[in-house]
Amino acid sequence: MSLILLKTHVGMPNLPFVYAGDFIKVLWQKHASKSYSNMIIYVEACECGSIFEGLMPQDLNIYVTTAANAEESSWGAYCPGMETPPPEYMTCLLLG
Repeated sequence: MSLILLKTHVGMPNLPFVYAGDFIKVLWQKHASKSYSNMIIYVEACECGSIFEGLMPQDLNIYVTTAANAEESSWGAYCPGMETPPPEYMTCLLLG
C-alpha cells in the first residue's frame, strides 16, 4: 500500500505548483511500471477537490480523498464567527 499526502494551508500556495494534469500523468506512469498495488491519496488544502474533479482515472487502483470540494475551504483553522475561541473550549480547530 502506498500513501501520498499533499497538504498546504495559510492562503499561499507552496512552490513549485502541483498541476493536476502533471500529477495524474505521474500516477499513470507509476501504474504502468507496477510501482504500487494499491494507493491512497489524501489532499488537504482549500478547494483541493478541484485537482481530481473529472480528471482522475477509475482504473489505476487509487483511492483519493480530499479535505474539501472544489469550492470550499478545508478549514485548516476554524473558530465559528469568532476571533478567539469560546472560553469553554480554550482552543480553536487547528489542523497542522
